[in-house]
Order: sequence, then structure tokens, then C-alpha cells
Amino acid sequence: MSIIGIATFGVAHGAIDHVLYQSKTVTPGAGHAQFIIQYLIVAALFALLWFVAPVIALMLFLIISAYHFGQSQYTGLVSLSKGLKGMLYFSWGGLVLSFMFLFKPNDFNSISGLDQDLESALIWAVENAQTFTLTFFISFLSLFIYLIAQRKINHQQAGMEVFLLGLIVCSFYLLPAFIAFSLFFVVVHSSKVIAQEYDYCKKEKIIQSKSSFLRLFLPLTLVSMAGIVLTYFTARQLSKLSDLWVFALLVLLSSVTLPHAFVMERFYKN
Repeated sequence: MSIIGIATFGVAHGAIDHVLYQSKTVTPGAGHAQFIIQYLIVAALFALLWFVAPVIALMLFLIISAYHFGQSQYTGLVSLSKGLKGMLYFSWGGLVLSFMFLFKPNDFNSISGLDQDLESALIWAVENAQTFTLTFFISFLSLFIYLIAQRKINHQQAGMEVFLLGLIVCSFYLLPAFIAFSLFFVVVHSSKVIAQEYDYCKKEKIIQSKSSFLRLFLPLTLVSMAGIVLTYFTARQLSKLSDLWVFALLVLLSSVTLPHAFVMERFYKN
């Protein structure tokens, strides 16, 4: 079910990146093929990095993901300087990711079929999970208290954010790491981004209804789903290592995350 959620709703939130990136400068439908080719080239280069320098690829993936998760959560909610916004985004996203290593270390230690350096990096992350979690927590809490003190968010918004973070903590504590992350990625992150994309497309008159919005992101969503399914079964067939598919999906999803995060950075700025 976790894979289905990521392959459908999770993937869908990035399926109209070509529209979001070009809607301000290009006539709808024009230049999309060129954008998609460039998008795939960036994704392919990052996938190659996993095989050339897996530790660097992992670090970049976690850093970009942390920032992207925090950005989608707090964009439009607060008015801060660029530096404070970056700290807020990264501390919130980093805190969420650190929960995986803190609460479910055995889930990472049991993954097989990885490069030796990558395995060592994951072990190091698990061993230092408490330090990372505490650092991100103190950073986020300090900024969160500042936002309340400066009345940049009201008490109702603050309460909802605390409640949401509590639910995320509980899910990572009670559930396996992959399932808990899938719930976060689909229910918290992807659903929020899709809602933001819908509001934007509606405002810019790119779509007229929910059905036209569905038709807008359905083609690339189906292509992406097919790619994930193909990757999964290919990895399972080509190796006797039962966990190789986890690495294959990690490479695939992270490779798409990199260009997607850049597109969303531009989208949020605009």
C-alpha cells in the first residue's frame, strides 16, 4: 500500500512541473517537450551519481528533501527574511527525516545490497540520529517561538502545526520507517502541494475545473507510475537480494526529487 501511495498520489504532485515552470513565460503546451527532456537529463545525471559517489548522492538527497518538505509546509504561512525562511524550511524538514533514523534504526541496518560506503553512511546517520534530531528540534523550536512572539502566525495556526508534528512523531515511532515516511509523503506533503498547485492553476486560468486539473497531471503521472513498477519488478528479477528493490526505488525517486525541488523553488518564489 505504501508503494501504491507513493506511485500514485505521491508521484502526481510533481506531474505538472512542466506547467508550473513555464506557465508565466511560455504559451501553454509550447516548449513542454524541451523542458521534459532537460528534466530527465538532470534526473539521469543524479541517478548516475548514486553509482559514482553514493554517499554524496544520499547527502544531497536528504538535504534537498528536508528543505523541500519544509518549504511546501510553510510557504505562504509566514513572512520572513530569506535567511530565516531557509532555516525554518530546513530545520522542519530535517526534523521529520531525523525521526526515521532515531526511532527505527533497525530498518536501515537490515537493508542489503547497498554499496559498502553507503551502508557505512547509513550506520553513521543512525548512530548520530539523536544529535541530528536535537539540533533540528532546537533550531525549529527557536524559530517557531520567534514566529509566535512576532505574531507572524496566530495561536490557532501554531496549535495545528504542533498537532501535526505530534502525529508525525507518533507515526514514525509506531510504524516501520518506510510505511511512516510513505504516510508523511503522501498525506502531509503531496496532498498539500497538490492543493497549492490546484489553487495556482485555477487562479492563472490554466484549468477551469477539478476534472481539467486531473487531465492536466494524469499523463505524466501514468508514465511515472509505469516507470516505478518497471523498476521494481526489474530489480526483483535481476537480483537474489530481496532488498535491492528498495535501493532501486530510492535512486528513482531521489532522481526525480532533484529537478522537482528546483521547479518548486521557482514556483514558490513566483
